[in-house]
Amino acid sequence: AVSGDSDNKEEEQPQSPTHLGPEIGSDDDTWTKLDLVFKVGTIGLELISSKPTKPVGDLAASSLSKFSLNETHVKLRMVSDGSLESELLVQSFTITDTRTHEKNKFRKIMSLINTDVKQQFMASVSISGGKERNLIALLTIDSPRIILALDYLFAVQHFVNAGLTPDEPLIISDEDESSAGEEDVASMSTSTDLAGAQQPETKSTEDASSMSVSFRVNIVDAQIILIANPAITNSEAIVLGSKQILVSQQHVTAVQVDKLGMFLCRMDKFDTTQLRILDDFSVQTSVDMRSENKQAQLMSIMVEIEPLVLRLSLRDILLAMQIVNKASAMSANDDRELAKEGPSKIDQLKAPSNRPKSGRAPSSAQKPRANTIATKKSHVTTAPKAPTEPQGSAMLKREEMKVNLQGIRVVLIGDLHELPMLDWSVKNFA
Repeated sequence: AVSGDSDNKEEEQPQSPTHLGPEIGSDDDTWTKLDLVFKVGTIGLELISSKPTKPVGDLAASSLSKFSLNETHVKLRMVSDGSLESELLVQSFTITDTRTHEKNKFRKIMSLINTDVKQQFMASVSISGGKERNLIALLTIDSPRIILALDYLFAVQHFVNAGLTPDEPLIISDEDESSAGEEDVASMSTSTDLAGAQQPETKSTEDASSMSVSFRVNIVDAQIILIANPAITNSEAIVLGSKQILVSQQHVTAVQVDKLGMFLCRMDKFDTTQLRILDDFSVQTSVDMRSENKQAQLMSIMVEIEPLVLRLSLRDILLAMQIVNKASAMSANDDRELAKEGPSKIDQLKAPSNRPKSGRAPSSAQKPRANTIATKKSHVTTAPKAPTEPQGSAMLKREEMKVNLQGIRVVLIGDLHELPMLDWSVKNFA
């Protein structure tokens, strides 16, 4: 009996453990190629603005703005099957106005509303391995406050525009143009041959690198403050705030804004002098784009808006006009500066053209060169054209949009007695 039991045990084969993928991958098939952890205290960027014709003397006097990422923590993990996981944590992101010649009382352009928040920025990216790859990106921004001063915004805009201006055009001599013409004619035939050979390769690479992308951006407790006069501490300001802004994309793009509102206040008494201009309301938007077949495409947009209650007084209207007039005046000054710089740049470009060209006389060796170019051009024109692919049929596109507004109410408040003068309302409509 003992021998029989032993024979049965020998005949039994060990069973392989069950695979719990893709949630728990098997250790035999995949392994970690890279595991990275990066921590840094502060990552800073400072913008230095000075005149282009003069060297930068004092850095503090020429400083325009500072950007800093505080307590940055990065994690990255790459697996052999092509999957990837990464995480970014930033305690706070600050923007500071560092101009010394301007009397701006509100130097913190971007800061935290709630100082108890441990991580202001949290981002994560995950990519699955295999043939059907999926990318999921998540971003959360907690309690950002942005103070917009018009002079600072125009200074940064001028700095960016000055850095993005194109360089002066190069003046090419006649000899260079003739040699470049020969090279262009010689490369025309080779480029046409390579174009046909590269088309199937590009199609195959597009099919191999197909990846579905999904993302979600969540902004919590955000405020944007537009200051009328940043030179005084008790300046009036218009504040636009929202409890949550959520943007997501997964087959359908959705935008959801909760408790969006606007109020007027004084910066020195921010919490006690709030006068409501626009009551809190919510907006929900969805965009659905799908292809019914190869020749038909449908796009559907749905918008749902809660009742809007708008309260306007003469002071609010005058404040808005003051901010708009100041912005238009600053933009006009920038246009005048660009107009002054224009003739000087044109003179600089015209100066090299006054130089005498090369004094070489056209020799007999250059005439056959023109003949060879002509023969090459005629050869190119007489070459048989490649067969063109037949054009496909027209694609049908259908677009529809539905907006549902649950109501509007506008109240005009008098300036002397601060009582409602006009109450106008509209019920819900679509």
